[in-house]
Amino acid sequence: MKNSAGIIVSEESIQSIAKTMIGIPYRHLGRDPAIGLDCWGMVIEFFKRLGVKLDDPVSAYSKTWFNEKDYISEYAHTYFDVIDKPAPLCVISLLTGNSPIPNHLAVMLDNTYVLNCDEHVGVHKLRHFAILTSVYSYLLPRGVTKK
Repeated sequence: MKNSAGIIVSEESIQSIAKTMIGIPYRHLGRDPAIGLDCWGMVIEFFKRLGVKLDDPVSAYSKTWFNEKDYISEYAHTYFDVIDKPAPLCVISLLTGNSPIPNHLAVMLDNTYVLNCDEHVGVHKLRHFAILTSVYSYLLPRGVTKK
């Protein structure tokens, strides 16, 4: 993450940012919260609101990028460390549908809830246990810690 060294985030700011994002509609390759976000757009916007800039490797890919290659894992090493168990502020890569490679992202807000974005609901919170069977990996952002 660019300019992210030493960013310490409080529980209150994590929850406050999540609250301001709930209800943003889904839009394929969406990167503007006023129009809509997809899952990667949601992750970019969430961290942007924390003061962390993430590059956007996905917006140039085809609509069926997840059938082509594991871009999430390929890109993840640039900004994230893979961890064994969930932690607040980690990005969760998921296998949804019948995809054999990670094709969805969510953000772990605390020990119970994640921020998610899907085409049916847009940005919303749900319990972590609701997605456990789909988790591929937990990705901890470098240089950002929870207070």
